[in-house]
Amino acid sequence: MTTIFDDIDKGYIAAVTNQDAKNIWYLLHHPAINKQKPDTIRRVTNAAAKHKRVSLNDALLTGPDLLCNLHGLLLRFCQYEVAVKADIEAMFIQVGIREEDQDAFRFLWSDNDEERTVKYQRLIFGATCSPACAIFVLQKCANDNRQEHRKIFDSITKQFYMDAFIQTFLTEEEAAITATELKHVLKTGGLNLTKFLTNNLAVLEKIPEEDRIGVLKLQRILGQTWNPESDQLLFAKPKLSYEKENITQRKLLSMAASLFDPIGIISPFAIRLRCILQKVIKQGHNWDQLLSEEHYHKIHQWMEDFQNMPPIQIPRCLVPNVDRIHELHTFTDASLSAVPAVVYLRTISADGSPTTRYPLRHQQIQGGTNQTVEHSQSTHFKDTVSRLQSGLPLEKKDKLLPYTPFLDSDGLLRVEGRIQKSGLPFQSKHPVILHSKCRVAKLLIEKAHHDCGHHGIEHIRVHIQATLMIVGIRRALRTLGKYCFICSRWRADNVRPKMAALPNFCFPEHSKLYPIVNIGMDMFGPFHIEKSRTQTELNYVCMFTCLVTRAVHLEMKTTNQTTTTCVSSWRNRTSSGRSTHFWYRTPEGFVNDLSSRPNEASLLSSEATD
Repeated sequence: MTTIFDDIDKGYIAAVTNQDAKNIWYLLHHPAINKQKPDTIRRVTNAAAKHKRVSLNDALLTGPDLLCNLHGLLLRFCQYEVAVKADIEAMFIQVGIREEDQDAFRFLWSDNDEERTVKYQRLIFGATCSPACAIFVLQKCANDNRQEHRKIFDSITKQFYMDAFIQTFLTEEEAAITATELKHVLKTGGLNLTKFLTNNLAVLEKIPEEDRIGVLKLQRILGQTWNPESDQLLFAKPKLSYEKENITQRKLLSMAASLFDPIGIISPFAIRLRCILQKVIKQGHNWDQLLSEEHYHKIHQWMEDFQNMPPIQIPRCLVPNVDRIHELHTFTDASLSAVPAVVYLRTISADGSPTTRYPLRHQQIQGGTNQTVEHSQSTHFKDTVSRLQSGLPLEKKDKLLPYTPFLDSDGLLRVEGRIQKSGLPFQSKHPVILHSKCRVAKLLIEKAHHDCGHHGIEHIRVHIQATLMIVGIRRALRTLGKYCFICSRWRADNVRPKMAALPNFCFPEHSKLYPIVNIGMDMFGPFHIEKSRTQTELNYVCMFTCLVTRAVHLEMKTTNQTTTTCVSSWRNRTSSGRSTHFWYRTPEGFVNDLSSRPNEASLLSSEATD
């Protein structure tokens, strides 16, 4: 009773006066009690309740997703030494609803057996439009103050997840100033930022007492547990219960979903349960079908390990000092069950000593490379592996017989070979056997093809078979080169230039086809000719080609000067005994030099053509 009157006094709720309004909807509501706050009773409305298969949420637009990325926000919370956390008080109820839309948020209230019809004038929890509308108002407040408070604009747009604010700072002064200015900016938009908490007592003392949490105790921050006193992040184990009679695929999925761990603190452990769920789904179980005894024992073992798992705590701060050198080291792998990735932050101090911080993301490797290779071999060499495991000799038609294969201690198929006594590593003396059609071999071939600079087949084959024996590797390399874009460019034929039309004297209807009358002239060289053991001479060749019969006459020249070229042309002309036409392609310098030498030019016919 008190809450309804308080909300009316604050303007959150108003009595309905217009009974003829359009777009009317009546909300169901019920009381809700938080176990952690038993003295507080909240009124909860249900906008998803349906009437004639339609609910209020069906008629509302969800709006764009304006939330910050949760994983990125939590990682930024681990960035610097001073951490600050705060909340916007009753964020939804601070945002008004347009008057023409308020009648869609009506509800009935009974007061001393008197029924009242009231309506919400502010956003409610449970309406699909409320998150987008509330965040839009928050960002509008940031944009209105962007020019005067640039840093505060970044804090509002990047460090809020709905009504929760978390940010880290390098210094106490920066943290205190940001907290004060942020509260002032949000107040201009009608939003009250309160419940401040920080791991730095000096910053906390600069915040008004009514706006801070009095005790430095464990706090839930976006699904994570933070101890501000020790500045540690903790994983709070949820209470998981199960019985053999109710272990179904639905129950298993519920157990896996209850492990909320956005930054991957317990990923190496949680991935085991997800792998069990993965196998159950692949087997095609119904959602409510009881799982097999094998799966039950695996789940039971996981639950025992989960209950016995010690409390996990990791340091929150990753970068205590920005003056140091920071390196990110990433490790990845793959298997049939999961894809692992782990990132470590390595910090090198001024004296050169390194420090490695906790991983940003970690998933357990299931099986790893050996399991992947073993699966590939059992698929493509099933009979070979089976006979070796049984101690039987290989059949004569077995393709691997020339390689004398054997199974190592990990169950991998390797080449025995003849270099056991060499000093090479074990993987070089006994390479793992793969088939060129398996996906692992294809990826390895593609990598080697790129690493070797797209060289020839034999070069890449030798590079690969230093540690691997891939059956059918030549065929795979030829196929890869055929579809490789870079290799296709190298193999492309040169573009042939368009040839000019033949001159008319090449055809009998225009002239008599006498040989050595129309001549093409060109020159090439130089050539080094030994005149003696200690003396060499440069020589050039002047080539004369009959343009009718294609006969070729060569004249040796000691230099490439104009004089020797003219003499060679004159000798060729006099040997034919007929009027000769020269057709030559020569640098411009020859023509200019020829015009400056009239005596030498007279050796050539005036009918010579360039």
